[in-house]
Amino acid sequence: MPSLQTARRVANAKNNGAKTIGQIYKEQSDWVMEQTWDNDIQSKICYIYDFYHDDQPRLAEGMTYENTTKTRIDAKFIVKSYQSMDKDQVDYYIQFKPTQKTHFSEGDELYYFETDYRKKYHNDNFIGLFIDIPNDENIYEKWMILRTEPANQFPKYLILKCNYELMWIENNGTEKIKRRMWSVLKIQSSYNSGLWTDLRFTSQEIQLLKRFGIQTSRQRICVYWLVLLLTMQ
Repeated sequence: MPSLQTARRVANAKNNGAKTIGQIYKEQSDWVMEQTWDNDIQSKICYIYDFYHDDQPRLAEGMTYENTTKTRIDAKFIVKSYQSMDKDQVDYYIQFKPTQKTHFSEGDELYYFETDYRKKYHNDNFIGLFIDIPNDENIYEKWMILRTEPANQFPKYLILKCNYELMWIENNGTEKIKRRMWSVLKIQSSYNSGLWTDLRFTSQEIQLLKRFGIQTSRQRICVYWLVLLLTMQ
């Protein structure tokens, strides 16, 4: 049986928007989370942005933030497990404050996410954005937000460190432009059915190639030719 104080809060729930005792407890937990946020060793001062707001696009670590176009944001960096050589790469997560806005209005620093990503590509909250997170030496490193982990309370976001820079030449008909963009590679050592299928081919999977991020038919063909050339030397 709930206490008198709890019963009174339930009776007055229309004033705070709660409808159940569970929602009242959630409000209390959110308040405690906010008040104790900075006491947690996982809490970090981070910077979130998209490709066009990256004012140091050549750097994946060691960024500075004087007169930056990135948006400051509070987050917790969460490691659920630790790396082992014979297992898949572990998952890393971030968690924002309960009061952090996930939908933005005109005038907000992250309003461009609504117009350029959510409306155009139907992106979920923050998905596809970069976030700079300081490591234990307080050196900022570039990460990418890849997926949400829904929860009744304290939702989290899966992230991976940007460890691979894509470079290509774009020919617009009159000139050639060199393009660059940071991306992520996830190491995986677990085995699957043994077959890889893309838009055109189905072929035998080579797990060693997969471990090094070689997954598409074009990438595998390049590796095969490289091996052939080396063996012909």
